[in-house]
Amino acid sequence: MTAFNPPDAPVTVSPATVGKVGKVVSLPPEPLVPEKTTFIEGGPIVIGVEQRHITTESLQALYAGNPEHAATFAARQGEVEDKGVSIHVLSVATRLEHLRFDCFDEDPHYHYISHDDEGGLQNRWVIYDRAANGPMLPWALDRLRHHLPHMLAGAGADPDMVGVDAATVTRLVDEVEALTAR
Repeated sequence: MTAFNPPDAPVTVSPATVGKVGKVVSLPPEPLVPEKTTFIEGGPIVIGVEQRHITTESLQALYAGNPEHAATFAARQGEVEDKGVSIHVLSVATRLEHLRFDCFDEDPHYHYISHDDEGGLQNRWVIYDRAANGPMLPWALDRLRHHLPHMLAGAGADPDMVGVDAATVTRLVDEVEALTAR
């Protein structure tokens, strides 16, 4: 078991810092499917682990109820067919998702998801570099284990989430790791 190791020097991370990575996409992330997700709760955080299979048809159906989203999705190029594990990081208090790691076979990526007081969100989509970092799942588990508070700060999560204690992070990630090893 690897211990939570915060950096030696203080790191200041904010949504402005994260604004330099990835790209903001106008489509919201696909919502998790509660019936297909195993939830692990600890302190102010809930982590959901979900096996996903997304297709062009499933995304068209998802966005069909919103003409703007449907048009944005229709304008993109190519077919979608991908699967893999998604790791969702949500607030216990609000059940809003702030981080997601989509460890997909074809197009691995992750999201910083910021929410405003009016119910809007910003979906910052970051392409995962498999050539530089290897398989995404071990990388994602390492980010959760060693960088979760910083990433939550970058997503603009509530201070109680950002201040999660190291023991809680270790327990949560150990459980996520066990679930994803199956």
